[in-house]
Amino acid sequence: MKIEERTSNTVLGTKIKVNIGGSVYQAPAPTLATLLRASALISVLPEIKNIDSKDFILESLFLGKYAREVAKIIALFICGEPKVLNFKDKIKRRLLERKLMRSDISDIKEAFVKILNSKQIQYFFEITISLLEINMLRKTREMVTETTASGLQ
Repeated sequence: MKIEERTSNTVLGTKIKVNIGGSVYQAPAPTLATLLRASALISVLPEIKNIDSKDFILESLFLGKYAREVAKIIALFICGEPKVLNFKDKIKRRLLERKLMRSDISDIKEAFVKILNSKQIQYFFEITISLLEINMLRKTREMVTETTASGLQ
């Protein structure tokens, strides 16, 4: 997808279509609330260190206990932030989470990659980095130009 098409989709609010378990869902552009909640959910996931190929299967099985969090993250990007949703949408989100838990892993991976690639999350990252740089460059206090008294000698 070209940058012009991505920009157009973002401006027009075009939703991305993902297929999960034979059903097609339309994921809207994320809001700051969605990204904040996603960040909180992702922070629960363990840090993955170098996985040796001989331990790959065991490590994968160990990480399986975090499947519910992965389902919540994907459902969040498809349905939006739960605090902003009405009751009917919250029910849809919970049903989607359950469906994700029973879906084929390849469908989940494909949907997750498609959502992340289309969400232009790099814009949020760029904004955050810019704000951090502004904060680092801002004067925190005035420089003292006069000499201060020496301590006891």
